This record gives sequence, structure tokens and C-alpha cells, in this order.
Amino acid sequence: MATPSNPNRIHVPKPAQKSFNKERRLDGNALLKNQVDHFHSMEKELLADLETGIQYQDVKTEGQAAAYIRKMTEILHHRVFRSAGK
Repeated sequence: MATPSNPNRIHVPKPAQKSFNKERRLDGNALLKNQVDHFHSMEKELLADLETGIQYQDVKTEGQAAAYIRKMTEILHHRVFRSAGK
């Protein structure tokens, strides 16, 4: 929702404390598991020097998934900005 002082700013509420648990297994979290699977498919297409170094089969918890997704996002952002000349 835009705020009166900044119409372009959107307020995003903080998630509940129980929404993220680094130790919780991915088995019951289809969305997070699908994100990891999707990034793994993309990672297989990257040059060896751009790979995360994280073994796909070792990503079993929400915390490990978050670290993997963070690393892949960092790699992809860098690659996009580099190819765009930024």
C-alpha cells in the first residue's frame, strides 16, 4: 500500500516469527523446494566459475535453501549487470 508521504513506497508487513525456521526440513514446503529446483536447473547452465559451490543434494532445510537461493540470486544479478555493461 502506498504511503501518503511516498506514493511509490509499498508497505510490506513483517512475516510471523514462525514463518521461517532455518532448521525446518523442505519436505513440507513446496514453494521453497520448487525455487531450489528451478535455481539448480539454471545453475547447471552456468560456467564452472559461476557455480555456487553448494551441492544441490545437500539442501535439505529452509536455512540451506535460503543460502542457496541468496547465492544464486547474487550470481545471476552480477551476470545480468555485467552483460548489460553496468
